[in-house]
Amino acid sequence: MKISGLGQQGQPWTVAANRDIVLTTIDLFGPSRCMFASNFPVDSLCASFHTIFGGFQEIVRDFSTGEQRGLFHDNAIRIYGMER
Repeated sequence: MKISGLGQQGQPWTVAANRDIVLTTIDLFGPSRCMFASNFPVDSLCASFHTIFGGFQEIVRDFSTGEQRGLFHDNAIRIYGMER
């Protein structure tokens, strides 16, 4: 499950506005089947890349290091069959 593009028209991207959808998605699919992504430049209508990326980091700060590494990198490498 690619987690991205969560902006709402006319609303800034915030952790408060997106925490529940991100955590529910990870809960439903499991951290090994999810990955964070970007829809830039379209996402820039709601926030900067730094705000969104930092928000995802904040939302999963209590996840294990391995789960975080999976969500931000390793799962995409594995799921898309990419070599490091």
